[in-house]
Amino acid sequence: MDSLFSDTDLFSLLFPALIFLYVGQLCVKSNSKADLWSKRIASFLFVLMIGVEILTGDVIDPYQFGGTVTTALVVAGMALGLCWILLPILFSLYEQTIGAGVERLRSFLRKRRERLQEKKLEQERKRSQKEREAELRRRKPEQEQQQQEAERRKQYQEDQQRRREEVRLQCQLLYDQHALELRDKLKPERLEAYFHEYLSDQYSAEMVEKRGELLKEMIAQSLGREPNGQTNFNSLQEIALYFREQRIEIEKLEYDPITLQTIQASLSAQEEGLIRAFLSRNH
Repeated sequence: MDSLFSDTDLFSLLFPALIFLYVGQLCVKSNSKADLWSKRIASFLFVLMIGVEILTGDVIDPYQFGGTVTTALVVAGMALGLCWILLPILFSLYEQTIGAGVERLRSFLRKRRERLQEKKLEQERKRSQKEREAELRRRKPEQEQQQQEAERRKQYQEDQQRRREEVRLQCQLLYDQHALELRDKLKPERLEAYFHEYLSDQYSAEMVEKRGELLKEMIAQSLGREPNGQTNFNSLQEIALYFREQRIEIEKLEYDPITLQTIQASLSAQEEGLIRAFLSRNH
C-alpha cells in the first residue's frame, strides 16, 4: 500500500509553514500559555501522522518513511504557526468572556468559603467563650472558698509569727534588763542558742509561749527572785541603786531609741511596783 502522504507536495506546504511560523512567532511573544499549548498541538499532530503512516502501511520503506517524517514535520510546523497566530486571539477572547465569568465565579466561591470559615470560627469562639464563662461561674464559689481559706491561713500564720516574736522579745528584754547580773550565769551566746533551738519558727506559737515562760522563770531564778517574780530588797535605797545600775548597763548596750525607750519604761514600771510592794510589806 502506498504511503498516505506519498503524493503530498512537500514544497507546496513548506512556504506557507514558514510564513505561519514567522507571523505566529511575532504574535506569541508575550503569551507563554499560547506558546505552550501550540507546541503541544504541533507535537501531537506530528506523532499522529507518523503513527497513522505506520499503522496503515503494509511494508515500511525507509525512503518512503523518511519522506513521511519530513512531511509530518512540515505539517506540524504549519500547525505550530497557525496555533501561534490563533491561540493568543482565542485565549484573549476566552479571558474576556467565559474566562472572566469563570474567574468571577471562582472569586465568589472563594469569598463564600472564607465567609463560611469566618462564621464557623466566630461561632466556635463564642461557644468557647460561653464554656469558659460557665466554667468560671461554676468554679467561682469554690475559688472564693479557697481564697477565704488562704486568707484565714495567712492570718493564722501571721498571728503565730507575731506571738513567737513577742515571746522572744520579752525574753530578750528581760535578759537585757539584767544583763549585768546575768553576765556570768547566762551568756548571751547561750541565750541565743535557746532562741535558735527551742523558740524558733519551726514550733507552734503555743509551744514557744510555754517554753518562753520556762526561760523567763530560769532567768528569774538566776536573779534570785521569789516565785512572784520580785527580787528581795531590804530598803528603798537598794531598789533605787539596783534600777540605776540597770539603766546604766542598758545604755551601754547601744539599743535603738525605740527599744531603749521600751526597756526604760519597763524598768520604771518594775521599780514602781517594787517600791509599792516594799512599802506594803513594811507598813
